[in-house]
Amino acid sequence: MSCDIKMSRRMKYFLQKWLPYSDVIELKGIEEMVEIYYNSGQFTHVVEALVKNYASAYQMYQDLWQYYEEHDYMGIQHRRSARYEIVLDFVKEKYPEQADVMRELLTYDYYLRENAKSRPNLQAKMQQTSGLSEHFMKKRKKNESICRDMNSLIEIRCAR
Repeated sequence: MSCDIKMSRRMKYFLQKWLPYSDVIELKGIEEMVEIYYNSGQFTHVVEALVKNYASAYQMYQDLWQYYEEHDYMGIQHRRSARYEIVLDFVKEKYPEQADVMRELLTYDYYLRENAKSRPNLQAKMQQTSGLSEHFMKKRKKNESICRDMNSLIEIRCAR
């Protein structure tokens, strides 16, 4: 595993006596995922949607950490935009049927966090079909209400 921990003698003794080193490595990896995807506040809507696929948030972060390990992403300083791409790739691999929704949530989270002037490139542009546009127009009143709610949320978040 690529995660390296410098420990005091007391900590090494504790690990040998009660907790295997591999468990500590896993906990450190999960802690890193929580720090990146929850504590940073950059992925609020994506995390909220993604955690619904798991029995607990812990399992989601554990799965995400394993994905990082499998793809050798741990220990690398990623650009902020790369984190969005990584979580989208994770969703595409684990839950491909949710990829489009998660891409939109990632875009929404991106706009809430960044002062973006253009749409982020999350490896694939949303493909607009006439059926989707037609569906949107049929439910225009409901969608206008949702858009107003989203704009209010954006204004509140930007005011912070």
